[in-house]
Amino acid sequence: MRKAYWITCNVEPNIQHLSLDRRRFPSNFLVRPRDLNRLLANFQSSLQEITIIATEPNSLPSDVASEIGGKAVELRSYIDPTKDNDLSLHTQLWIDPMEEFLQYTHTGDPVDVTFGVKELKAFLSFCEGCEVDIHLYFEKAGE
Repeated sequence: MRKAYWITCNVEPNIQHLSLDRRRFPSNFLVRPRDLNRLLANFQSSLQEITIIATEPNSLPSDVASEIGGKAVELRSYIDPTKDNDLSLHTQLWIDPMEEFLQYTHTGDPVDVTFGVKELKAFLSFCEGCEVDIHLYFEKAGE
């Protein structure tokens, strides 16, 4: 018995180029996939979504700033406001971007974006396999 498989390859792929003005985004950070994976390991494995909140270290009220030690980025379990009886573990992690990120910039009001954990981890694995760092630019959820 002999099995044969064919894979069709497009010799001339249609490469799309993104036209994006990165300067219009108030928040961006550059991180190694391995470091972001290490941070995500602090969260429950069954977590569906995670929210990343970017702030300016000096923009927080003094009582909050002293509590978190001037850390500017928060990772937290996404809490679905429509669920009444949510028994899952809620985790909140404040980090100092100067310690964890290769580059961090944020201006203006706090910005939060929510990611699907499964998709984010798949993206991190791909980037780690390609040995490239991740540069995220964001303005608000959906942008």
